[in-house]
Amino acid sequence: MAVTRPEAVGVLIVRVWLEGSPELRLRARITRTLDVTSEAEEVTTTSSVEEVQATVRRWLDDFVLRRTVGCGNRGGGDARKR
Repeated sequence: MAVTRPEAVGVLIVRVWLEGSPELRLRARITRTLDVTSEAEEVTTTSSVEEVQATVRRWLDDFVLRRTVGCGNRGGGDARKR
């Protein structure tokens, strides 16, 4: 008999804005969890496009890894520490 896993649902929100004067600078706030049934979430703020991209990539990698290896919720953060 096949065992079905419950649907995995994570969420990642990237809020971006420009601030500063006279030079506008990028600011970003990234809120994420690997499991929406958990109250645990992680929040990161940055002013780097590269850091936003890296954070999103890590989150996606962790979400997929969590589902494929079957490791439980790790507090909404990264399943693998870097």
